[in-house]
Amino acid sequence: MAFLLIINPVMVSSLTFEYSMDSTTCVQFLFYVTTDINECANSNPCEQNCINTDGGYNCSCKNGYTLNEDGYSCNDINECSTERQSGCSHHCNNTEGGYTCLCPPGYQLSEDNHTCTDIDECQEDAHNCSQMCINTNPGFYCSCYNGYMLYKDKKTCQDINECDSGRHNCSQRCTNTLGSFNCACFKDYKVSQDGLSCIDKYACENHNCSCEEGFYPNLNQTRCLDFSDLGNVLELVSVEHVL
Repeated sequence: MAFLLIINPVMVSSLTFEYSMDSTTCVQFLFYVTTDINECANSNPCEQNCINTDGGYNCSCKNGYTLNEDGYSCNDINECSTERQSGCSHHCNNTEGGYTCLCPPGYQLSEDNHTCTDIDECQEDAHNCSQMCINTNPGFYCSCYNGYMLYKDKKTCQDINECDSGRHNCSQRCTNTLGSFNCACFKDYKVSQDGLSCIDKYACENHNCSCEEGFYPNLNQTRCLDFSDLGNVLELVSVEHVL
């Protein structure tokens, strides 16, 4: 009786003939030598990665995937789920086989692709303020120089009319300018050193007059008088003398 043992997978190595023990007949012997078949090379039976083993194979998955219980298919790992830590400082967006970190408005993603840092809109000239830009974390706001106020659009600065709004402290007259104002005085007065109050243009200090050309001090040395008025004074004195 002859037995034939086949081990799968196999490859035939040789075929020989020998005489039987009674030397009257020939018996055929088949010799089989087992050789591993690389299932991964022939046709990949796995959904993603195939690892050949001696007499079989194993399936594995790429980064960002996990092997299902069937040992063949792969399922995406949701790195943004509460069970896993993505490392994103703000928002996480899951993708097939990975994830990306996202930042809210006013922030930008750092080189580590995980951390969100504030965008300095003022430094990067990414604002539309007409005068001053104040950076915040996050965002920015606009501000104005003294004498200006922020318009309804929160970006444009417009002049404050201190004279019309009563925001000046001039003693007599107020003249508005862009971003400020100037004080002025009535006739025969001049603005004092404080730039706000008005003083008698022709008044003398401590009875010591130093009159400009065309003016003369009165008898009490308290005020400078205009020479054009001198004729009226002399005429009045003459009338009084005649009387």
